Amino acid sequence: MEMDRNCICNGSRPWFRTAASHFSHPVRLVAYARAESRVAAQLQFSQIEEYCLANNFELVDKFDDIGTQPGIGLHQAVQQLSHANGLIAYDLKSFVHDQHDRLLDLKPLLHQFFCSGSRFLVTVKEGVNTQSAAGQKAAIEVLDSLKDPLEA
Repeated sequence: MEMDRNCICNGSRPWFRTAASHFSHPVRLVAYARAESRVAAQLQFSQIEEYCLANNFELVDKFDDIGTQPGIGLHQAVQQLSHANGLIAYDLKSFVHDQHDRLLDLKPLLHQFFCSGSRFLVTVKEGVNTQSAAGQKAAIEVLDSLKDPLEA
């Protein structure tokens, strides 16, 4: 598979794309939360629901993983993307297995949503929204803030 030369994953700065014209409104999203407890996951879902109401997004389903690593809940959320325009989570940390491998875990995830153009990713905390130029910029800033373990 050949990577787009403007792909976020190869270190270049892509031309910002707007996917909004590809979706009818309201935009349909699948929510994913990962937390240490059911109560904490419900708090994340509450914040996600508020964000969706404020931004004209429709939640079509919610999945969670309780524990320290993403698991079956994330797998189910990704499978449901066939019925939605994108995935929303409280923060990017939800998708990371090990805090020390954030860059290694996040690059493929962001590549999937940033470069494909068919589905998008939204996070409430960091302001990532690969549907908009501002949200794409936030994603790039998050990646730039992570130190590459190979450069250490």
